[in-house]
Amino acid sequence: MSDSLQILSIALVDEEGMSVSAPVASVWYNVDAGWCLLPALPAQTVSVSLFCAGAMFDALYSDPSLSHTLSTGGRTSIDAGWSPDDVPVYLSPWDAALGFWRVQFPAAGTFTFVLTDNSDASEIGEAAFVVAAAPPSPTLPHVEVLKVNPLNRQISMLIRLSFSGTYPNGGLDLPGTYIGRESYLFADINVAPPYQFSWEAGKLKVYDALGELAADASVTFSTTAIFIGP
Repeated sequence: MSDSLQILSIALVDEEGMSVSAPVASVWYNVDAGWCLLPALPAQTVSVSLFCAGAMFDALYSDPSLSHTLSTGGRTSIDAGWSPDDVPVYLSPWDAALGFWRVQFPAAGTFTFVLTDNSDASEIGEAAFVVAAAPPSPTLPHVEVLKVNPLNRQISMLIRLSFSGTYPNGGLDLPGTYIGRESYLFADINVAPPYQFSWEAGKLKVYDALGELAADASVTFSTTAIFIGP
């Protein structure tokens, strides 16, 4: 461990500035770190580096418009900047330095960030995060709006739905927002032999004579539907 520096915090922060406790793969996060001198040491110039095996760091990213705060008791917070590896910072016993890195995890797993004192390559502190796998990309049918409010005063949407590809487990993704509204009460979808359809919980399900199609089944269809809103 470092003989001169101590860790105050290593945290993951999302694009909205919120702390993240359950990160997922393939998403960019900011790593906020804070460090200070050990008690009773005189003011001095220090530099640090942050390491994390397997993680991808974005060395070109910086966004000075983002504000970062760190609770450090009576200390004064010094912004050491973005990705401040090897950048010297002059600290007094009443100061704390803040550094920010942008990072992405390529896959699920446990990733450990280690903040290192560059004067002797000793460890200042570390923090481990368990990263979950990224959710699968949505499989969306093609939507063509044929007419808005075909039922006159009733909020509704007449659309054409078409798709050609592999049927995903649980159905095609079709949230209301993809059709133009946050929510709909129900949908009336025309049969397109040999297929029939249902829509529930944002999923378009496709059926043949044997029931819902199996995951990874090949399917091609084009049909029309009326979605009726509240």
